Amino acid sequence: MEISTILRTSSLVFLLFPALLSAQVAFGPEQHLGWEDDSEEVKAIDIDGDGHLDVIWMGYQETVNWRMGDGTGNFGSTDDISLPWGYGGLTLSHFDLGDMDGDGDLDLILAGGGDLGIELRLYENIDGENFGWEYETLHVEDTYGDAHIDVEDMNNDGNPDIVVGYYAADKIAWIVNEGNGVFFEQQTIATFINGPDKVLVAELAGSGNYPEIISGMTGGYGAYWFENDYGISFMSNNFSGIINQPRKYGAADLDGDGDIDVMLTYGNNLIWYENNGNGTFGGDIEIAGAGIYANNITPADLDDDGDVDIILGRQYDDPIRWYENNGDGTFDNYHEIEPSSYSNFTAVGDLDEDGYLDLICTSAASGDVFWFENLSSIGCMDSSACNYDELALEDDGSCCYTDCGCTNPLAINFDSTASCNNGSCQFQITGTVFNDANSDGIWDPEELPLALQEVQIPNLSLTSITNDDGVFSFLVGEGEFQVELTTSIAFPFITTPSVITVVAGVDDTSELVFGLSYFTPAFAICVDLYPTGGGFLCDDQHRHNICFRNMGSVPINGVVEVEYDPLFQGHVEVTPIDSTDGNTVYMSYADLQPGEMFFYDLDLLTPTTDYLGEY
Repeated sequence: MEISTILRTSSLVFLLFPALLSAQVAFGPEQHLGWEDDSEEVKAIDIDGDGHLDVIWMGYQETVNWRMGDGTGNFGSTDDISLPWGYGGLTLSHFDLGDMDGDGDLDLILAGGGDLGIELRLYENIDGENFGWEYETLHVEDTYGDAHIDVEDMNNDGNPDIVVGYYAADKIAWIVNEGNGVFFEQQTIATFINGPDKVLVAELAGSGNYPEIISGMTGGYGAYWFENDYGISFMSNNFSGIINQPRKYGAADLDGDGDIDVMLTYGNNLIWYENNGNGTFGGDIEIAGAGIYANNITPADLDDDGDVDIILGRQYDDPIRWYENNGDGTFDNYHEIEPSSYSNFTAVGDLDEDGYLDLICTSAASGDVFWFENLSSIGCMDSSACNYDELALEDDGSCCYTDCGCTNPLAINFDSTASCNNGSCQFQITGTVFNDANSDGIWDPEELPLALQEVQIPNLSLTSITNDDGVFSFLVGEGEFQVELTTSIAFPFITTPSVITVVAGVDDTSELVFGLSYFTPAFAICVDLYPTGGGFLCDDQHRHNICFRNMGSVPINGVVEVEYDPLFQGHVEVTPIDSTDGNTVYMSYADLQPGEMFFYDLDLLTPTTDYLGEY
């Protein structure tokens, strides 16, 4: 049985840029979530059902990745997954999620296209936390190019259906979900839409929870909505005006009258249509200060004032732009957020569960996925109070005026007599840089500290040079900071994590440790396979343990490829695996520490009696 191993390692460089502040909303620095070649579509949704938002995104090539959130703005690095698309040069177009089999968890729907046609696939969520790597092909369309999907219950039967727009085929269609993972054949809705770049489902006509479909002619003139006749048929209606090549759409109640309005972009224009509430729409209304080329529209209440604002992901080098709703569907002001690389797609979600929507972005140019924390909050709004909060949008009655000082005992200027925190607390972040002579990432007693090494907090533009004892130090206010070590000519290799995140005012910030080495860190892994028990019956499942052990000197991430004898009839995953290709199984590991072991369990189906004596 041949076992081959592929090690994939990478280092992340965190670029932190302060976002521009609006009059009412402040965003924190850019925080890195992940990377994917040509990263595009992104969503914030609770994939694993733990009540906290996770982030899932795709690249335009062959992967979909997700990271589980814990509700505090932190994300597990070991929960990224990658779905190989697999054959025929197909590339991903779009994805969506829904409980397609009625088992209470979210499944993954992918659309991908290429020379062989466009395929719609279902990846089942097998245990509430992981997608199975076996997939079901729901439909193959004999066309090429792009396809966009939206998963919604179109016939009000409690089962999410799939609406799809085929760009090159000029077609909009839908697939009915009968329930329990059973699907009818695809049904065509329209074939006159020249190049539907996006399909969006929203309830527009008030037809008893039967949602409608919005799309338009990217290759011509006209934007349309299709009225849903109780999930039986769809009737097309066009929005007024000469709309040349509409591309992106959004739907939300912009004017606060209880009806869902429609936004769209065409060329460098951003407009919206007021829903009259009776299945008709008014004329197009231009939003002030548009003049941009938008890649997607995200309607959301960013400033928490009870109305829906509009966020635009943009192309080229344009910053993210959001338009502030005055409450009646007029937009006098827009604000911009400058990421480190231009943002293609945006999404929103309260990732840190503080009651305010944070902003998630992807960049096809750099491949980065990142988020900005919405720092808006409730607090004291009286500027004469000791604890005045200039970012507060709502007064919480906490204003205090006497016994002011620093009340946090972790601060170096803690005042035990103070009862009203005036924001003056200062916290010392200290640590040591050492010469990791054996490049194992551990500070051994015989290893010496290093002087004259540079450590930074980039988002504060702070730099500290280590002293003769290898110690660095920063003085900061309350907040979350990334402390980053840089290499030098004499010590070019970092053997510990190069970036450490600390929360001043909450964490112990006095014992940070960085390792540098002159020698290249050793990357090595041992993989062994152990059959359990003794004796092998023919035509029977038998459990095998696959053991990974990091034999190197630094933490590693990677993928192990296990090829089993073709005499075996197949396998059954016990520990969720990444993917399979015939009798080859791919298993990943993440942040495996030096000396650490990790086990996968796999059941192999032994050969039949026809091969007795050959195994």
